Amino acid sequence: MAITVQSKPRTTTPAYNPVVWWASSTNVNETNFKFVFDIYDASAVKIAEYRVAPRVGDGYGVLDLSRLLSSKLSPNLDLTNTTYYDATGHYYKYSVEIGEEYNVSYAYTGFVQSDTVTGLEAGYVALTVASHPFVVGDQVNVTETVATNALIPGLHTVVDYDATHIVIDVLYADLISPSSTAGTLIYADNRKSLTRSMSINGNYYVIHAALPFVDRISWLDTDYHMTGASSKFLTNIPDDFRIASSQELLVAYMPQTTAVRRMYFENSDGDTFYKTVTPGSGEWVNLSGVSGASLGTLTVVSGSLPLVKSTTEWYEFTYVDNTNTAVSETKRLYIDTRCAIEDFEILFLDRKGTWSSFNFMLKAQERETVKREIFNKNIDGVDNSGVWEYTTTDKGYSVHSVSLDQSYTLNTNWMSQADNEYFKELVSSAETYLFDGTQYVACVVKDTDTEIVRQRGKKLIKKTITVELSGKDLVNG
Repeated sequence: MAITVQSKPRTTTPAYNPVVWWASSTNVNETNFKFVFDIYDASAVKIAEYRVAPRVGDGYGVLDLSRLLSSKLSPNLDLTNTTYYDATGHYYKYSVEIGEEYNVSYAYTGFVQSDTVTGLEAGYVALTVASHPFVVGDQVNVTETVATNALIPGLHTVVDYDATHIVIDVLYADLISPSSTAGTLIYADNRKSLTRSMSINGNYYVIHAALPFVDRISWLDTDYHMTGASSKFLTNIPDDFRIASSQELLVAYMPQTTAVRRMYFENSDGDTFYKTVTPGSGEWVNLSGVSGASLGTLTVVSGSLPLVKSTTEWYEFTYVDNTNTAVSETKRLYIDTRCAIEDFEILFLDRKGTWSSFNFMLKAQERETVKREIFNKNIDGVDNSGVWEYTTTDKGYSVHSVSLDQSYTLNTNWMSQADNEYFKELVSSAETYLFDGTQYVACVVKDTDTEIVRQRGKKLIKKTITVELSGKDLVNG
């Protein structure tokens, strides 16, 4: 009896892509066989249990945990933090224990008269078995290998037992020419034998990410472990992304250590700085501000503060150790100094869990839509000396409730091909917040499609989107 894990996710998997476990068993051909998957959280608390029938053809038990595990994640946004923070909502630790259940049949090698066995109730048929779980009162179904004794096959009640015998409710004297043939017996109610935790698989994670279909097959979680200069941040932000000094950018990454770590910055003026972002024990995904809006206090390595000066064209950020040696890739951000007509920005959660933003600096339009719920009611009138009357202020159509929906049509400035590709992550994001020049307000992007423009066909690219504030203003009435 053995369970084998045929295929499983990588140690860390994007939660919104398939998180599939495949198992096989040597008992898969047993009657009513099913795999039993028990799912536990980091504290060893069971969060789910699944019974999975073997797949037709190969008999594998296949289970996708993406729906369950993605429901355990939540957007983790903290705009007040200017160093780094443990993004607890961006990852979830789990373990999978696999067992099995099926109808177990117990073989008997023959039978004797119960009187011949010391301690058993006399006068009945006693089936001889190697071992069994049955007790007095259990209902069993008996099958003879070769049908010889007409009264033995069928449904019976256990009337007595010992370690190697089961006495059934058939009087030995009623048998005609008894022949001690072999057979099997099972519980009459098809009760299953359950064995849990035959294969234990712990220390797995899902993260708040969703890869495009064509990228899923090439996902290697170790590419994102911050252990060397080729390690990647959890983001698809382009290397030459253009960002205004007021924009938010909280980059996600998997630290993999509790050793001293820093976020290291270098600008086009040759100045270098860092801030300490040493992770705590058990932190699997961190978020750290790397834009002008959330840099916090920087330590000068060379040059002078601030990071972004009037002469600065770009700056880079890198995750480093305590000697400022890179343990990640380097990302470069270009400073957007173009004249802004509007101050609108949209902060959004990108496909790998980074909080990024786009600036909408061209002319915007703001609209308020009034929504009324109206019903028609009868005018009762007044019975005045037998005459039905009404007043002109009596209402037929009546307003039940009124709300205001506020929406904005926003326009970006010209953008690069790479920024254009990244823009679709904003349009498809479920987590978006509009900065109206003063504060961030939850919003929903109303656009359901966006044109992917190729630069060779159109050298100048800009985008227009419509967003609606999530909150509704109710009107008294």
